[in-house]
Amino acid sequence: MRAVLLPGVSGQAAVVAEALAATGWAPADLGYVEAHGSGTPVGDAIEVDALRRAW
Repeated sequence: MRAVLLPGVSGQAAVVAEALAATGWAPADLGYVEAHGSGTPVGDAIEVDALRRAW
């Protein structure tokens, strides 16, 4: 049986925060964020919440 990996808010927020820290940028330095946009009520909400937490 294959393991199923589900997206999580905490993990995605951590990756965004780590990426910002690695660049030395503040969230205000960004003018555009492109997300995966799965088009699902679960996936999109997770991405938006993760970005909100990272900011």
